[in-house]
Amino acid sequence: MGSGGVAIAALPTVICLKVPFSDGLGGGNKQQLQYVFVLSLVGSVAFFFLMPIAEGSPFHTNFHYVCHFSIMVMGGLCYLQRDKLVCNGLWKDALAMVVSFVAYFVILKIGKGQCGIRYYSQVLALVPLHLFVYYFYKMCSYSWCQRAFQTPVFGRIIAIIAALTLEIYVVQFSIITNQFNQLFPLNILIVFVLIAFAAYLLKVLTSLFLAILSKEHLVWKEIVKV
Repeated sequence: MGSGGVAIAALPTVICLKVPFSDGLGGGNKQQLQYVFVLSLVGSVAFFFLMPIAEGSPFHTNFHYVCHFSIMVMGGLCYLQRDKLVCNGLWKDALAMVVSFVAYFVILKIGKGQCGIRYYSQVLALVPLHLFVYYFYKMCSYSWCQRAFQTPVFGRIIAIIAALTLEIYVVQFSIITNQFNQLFPLNILIVFVLIAFAAYLLKVLTSLFLAILSKEHLVWKEIVKV
């Protein structure tokens, strides 16, 4: 399936994700978002124990789509409560982020390909996975990130990726391929460009669909805007 086909196929998913939360995130309904966060975590744990046993990492199966939803909701919570976040220093938060990153893979290493308790212990990787994103958010709260965003090229690239985060999350596994492995390391750039292009098409289609639903005049400049 090409990038355009992936974008069209993923359109209902993104609409279902964007419509219910657009008012909640924008309006700052923290309590409602907290309920959604807790429910999504509970759903992730329940799905993990109910899904078929994975041969490789369970986080590289359909469980990926379930467990990462709570991370997106947590990102919204972090933003809404950004004034209450305590930053203990750039290097301390960076160290905590690295430790969380390592702990995630250590837990997966212990349970991957195993049976019984060792296999199901991989569900504990949800903890460092969320902590990694949390501390990464804190790292980006320091002044260095603001300065980076103010640079013309780097700032624009990061802004585009940030605007397409949800769409990239939805389409990536339909596009990631090993067909370009012989071109390493160029294959990384090629696959990322394909993912970003499909994500952009999906964003445009979603904006167009939501604009039609709103019954307002179509403003194409806003629809194609990233």
